[in-house]
Amino acid sequence: MIPPKIWQTWKKPYAELPVVKGNNLKGLTETWKILNPGYEYHYCDDETCLNMVKQADEELYECMLECDRVKMVCMKSDIFRYFVLYEYGGYYADIDTVCYAPIDSWIKPGCRFILSPEDNSLFFQQWFLGAEAGHPVLRELLKNIKQRFKDGVQYSNPDFVHYTTGPEIFTHTALDVLGITRHNNLRDLSPEYNRLQSVRNAGVYIYEDYRYFRDGAPYGVVKHLFASINWFEENYENWRVQRHDVNGLPENKFRIITYHKSPEKRQLFGWRS
Repeated sequence: MIPPKIWQTWKKPYAELPVVKGNNLKGLTETWKILNPGYEYHYCDDETCLNMVKQADEELYECMLECDRVKMVCMKSDIFRYFVLYEYGGYYADIDTVCYAPIDSWIKPGCRFILSPEDNSLFFQQWFLGAEAGHPVLRELLKNIKQRFKDGVQYSNPDFVHYTTGPEIFTHTALDVLGITRHNNLRDLSPEYNRLQSVRNAGVYIYEDYRYFRDGAPYGVVKHLFASINWFEENYENWRVQRHDVNGLPENKFRIITYHKSPEKRQLFGWRS
């Protein structure tokens, strides 16, 4: 079972959470607290995240220091969300999310791990996650991330974030652990997945509607504000800008990478044609 814990993180202490584009980050976090009063709420700033990982996994800690070295805060956040759910269990929500309904009102009985496709059908989203501690998907995911850092992050590849810590490695690892062939039609096949014995044995439930953890009411229970696309201000570190600074993307530094249109990228990331 997923324990009643909520985890959120940002670089600075809670008292210093800013207002960005009219969005009060403290106010956003309050939606999680108010609607889930019986849940433990944990906010972790950068220093806390690093200390927690350092005490538990030195190799993973070195990966986070590498993220600091190249100033890729989003990759450090990716690592921490997987780590904290693997170690302690609970629900992780990005700081730019809004809770619209109590978790207890929609979580499936006996669920041990949540998956939900993005609207592009290529990846499972990971801005909102739920898992019991020690789940095999997270165990394999952390192992894979450490290996990719050990192999050397290809910062010249514009998709290095997705490949190393983001939706690509998260999605591929989940599919591999569940014995599902990698492909690019997650939205349409999610109902079929929920009937697989391997998925049931792992306690995984896939919320089929991509809007469920994205659009809020009336379509779902969580709203994602997509800060990486919509928030470009000095007081909010945007990972798309950071990525540009690391690998020197030419011209439009805010461009969004589209995996499905490039045969070369499909081959690189293992998508079936």
